[in-house]
Amino acid sequence: MLVGRLGPAGKKICMGLSQLLMLLCCWLLFKGAYEQAIINWSSTSAVMEVSLSWVYFPGIIFAVLAGLMIAIDFFKLITGQISNAELMMFQESEEAPHGDKH
Repeated sequence: MLVGRLGPAGKKICMGLSQLLMLLCCWLLFKGAYEQAIINWSSTSAVMEVSLSWVYFPGIIFAVLAGLMIAIDFFKLITGQISNAELMMFQESEEAPHGDKH
């Protein structure tokens, strides 16, 4: 509701801040998953006898790919390639009111 009432400059600032926060989260996920993969490199699972670091590789891959997608969107934002209609990352549906049980 707040972002919808802001002007284009306010929406750009909010979008940029949210993207920077998401990039920070991706960095923290990458760092944590990487450190856990290193720590568990020599540990093996009891049943499959493979390195437990494989458990953390999907987190590393996700953090890198999600970070790239967010960074591309942030680049588009700061270079002015995003239209005003795209400044809100979500849109509420007005088809059914909240609390409608039909």
